[in-house]
Amino acid sequence: MKWNNDYLVAYVQSSSHTNEEELRQHCQSHLPPHMIPSIFIILDKLPLNQNGKIDRKQLPSPEFALLPFSSSDKSDTSLNQFEERIHTIWCQVLHSNQNNISGTTSFFSVGGHSLLFIQLYHHYQSVFNFDAHSLSIAPFLQQPTIFQHSQLLQTVIMNN
Repeated sequence: MKWNNDYLVAYVQSSSHTNEEELRQHCQSHLPPHMIPSIFIILDKLPLNQNGKIDRKQLPSPEFALLPFSSSDKSDTSLNQFEERIHTIWCQVLHSNQNNISGTTSFFSVGGHSLLFIQLYHHYQSVFNFDAHSLSIAPFLQQPTIFQHSQLLQTVIMNN
């Protein structure tokens, strides 16, 4: 379910001890990065209306303040100057001042979603002066980390 036209939220009915990390890993192994929910809400029972359908009005509102903006994948490798530029662009697009996003953190695991990713791509195009013919958005989606974006952008810069 989409909230605020920005975040994909997954409501999961589970009586077992399923946790959010297991659900995220399952989604990562079966879905492209831009389709992985930002938030998972685990409920004992999904609320139903009189017709037996899910009653969306009764679903709990997600806690956007609890989004995992810090990386659990802390890398000891510091960012070089070019990667720092990319990090700065990420922070601008995410409207965040996150100094703890590592080079191996996925854009989608720090609050990014498909609409923000398109903004990120357009920002890259204007800053690094390339068009969709020289480098499409697809490789960025398939490789959604600062280190990977750095490699892609350096390649397109050298080819121009």
